[in-house]
Amino acid sequence: MARFFKFIFKAIAALVILLVLVIAGFVISLKANPPEELFVPELAQNAVTASSNLSYMVIGGRKGTGLEVIKVLRSRGERVTAMIRPASNTPEKTGHLTELGVDIVEGDATVEEDVANALAAGNYLAIVSTIGCFNCVPPSDFLGNKIITDAAVAAGVNRVVQVSSIGAGNSLNTAPWISRTALAKVLPLKTQAEDYLAKSGLDYTIIRPGGLKNGTESGGGYLSADVEAFGFIDRADLGRLIVGCLDDDRCVDQTLHAADETRTWIFD
Repeated sequence: MARFFKFIFKAIAALVILLVLVIAGFVISLKANPPEELFVPELAQNAVTASSNLSYMVIGGRKGTGLEVIKVLRSRGERVTAMIRPASNTPEKTGHLTELGVDIVEGDATVEEDVANALAAGNYLAIVSTIGCFNCVPPSDFLGNKIITDAAVAAGVNRVVQVSSIGAGNSLNTAPWISRTALAKVLPLKTQAEDYLAKSGLDYTIIRPGGLKNGTESGGGYLSADVEAFGFIDRADLGRLIVGCLDDDRCVDQTLHAADETRTWIFD
């Protein structure tokens, strides 16, 4: 009997040690890895579209990062159009966009005709795509972005900013293992979308944010071409970086990682 209890004790001790190691590895994997080379895009001081018939098209702008992009653009007086899915185009779901002075066109990014019609409805200086979905059928991460890229080419909208994720493309090993696991289904689709845009001939920017946070805006944030750069960033700070890339030619034809240098851990 003593041997049995001794065996149980050793087994429990081994499991505890293993659990501690797993937790430690998890925490360490969530530590930021800031790059040596980084930059902050320069935001234009004055509106580019206010005195023209041009507008910025934001697809995926009803909430999240897309909404933060819209807020930054509208704060300096830019004309903005948001493409909203038919099911979401209700006063209850888009009233905040109307209050911001955003024009709304109805359309689903996974339907070619919808995107073509949306771009035909105005004159657009650039398109920002923040679409992506875990559970959508069909998933929009590749299909929607491919359709947007094709429609931009057809409509002559030469500037496209696509928001992807650290873990896509050549940054797979940069993402923490928990992110790679959680995003296992969508990272290959985001990789396809990145590759398709990069080969389109458009003036593109692909932005790969790290871990996203809400309600903790710091005013910080950086972009880097270093594929090993990783960190965390609030969506409001990311929105400002995205708009900066619309203004700053250093972002053109680049795939850039986005994070906040003031956040060294997910808990910051």
